[in-house]
Amino acid sequence: MKQASVRRALLGSWIYRSASSGLAAIVILLATNRAAAQSLAAEALFNEGRTLMDAGDYVHACPKLAESQRMDPGTGTLLNLGICYQKAGKTASAWGTFKEAAVLARRDNRADRVTYAQEQIALLEPGLSYLTVVVSDATKTIGLAVQVDGAALGEGAWGTAIPTDPGRTISKPQHRGGKRGRRTSNWGRTGTSSRR
Repeated sequence: MKQASVRRALLGSWIYRSASSGLAAIVILLATNRAAAQSLAAEALFNEGRTLMDAGDYVHACPKLAESQRMDPGTGTLLNLGICYQKAGKTASAWGTFKEAAVLARRDNRADRVTYAQEQIALLEPGLSYLTVVVSDATKTIGLAVQVDGAALGEGAWGTAIPTDPGRTISKPQHRGGKRGRRTSNWGRTGTSSRR
């Protein structure tokens, strides 16, 4: 009787281990397939972005490259995204993207990419536009929130000149009680600075 119990326990244990191993293999296979599919999608987005760039359609090319970078990050994609932003006139976005690409290329020991990114950064810096959000002491309240183009700008960034893409910028302060404000600024293509 004891021998039959031991055999059943061993058989049950073997079935459990086999099922667990099989389930683990399926999970790994699904994860691998998902990663491969994401990599393929990123490559398709990259190729479409490059085709649109070659056609001069930067408005549609840049989001494709940005999504490709989000899905499958790479220094080459970042450099292409920086070029796209630069051609689209988004100098601050291009500058920031090239700075990120330089850091990653340095990490990857790609001196050619570091050099290219640094050259582009140096070209862009003199023409950057800056926005400084100034909140007076009388206006500062606990719970004051400021947004610039939909992105939160924390109190630590107030009073600091922040590179901004040329074009229209909308800043929105909102007090804790719900009172809101709105200010629209228009930026030129060369180095300008504004305090808001």
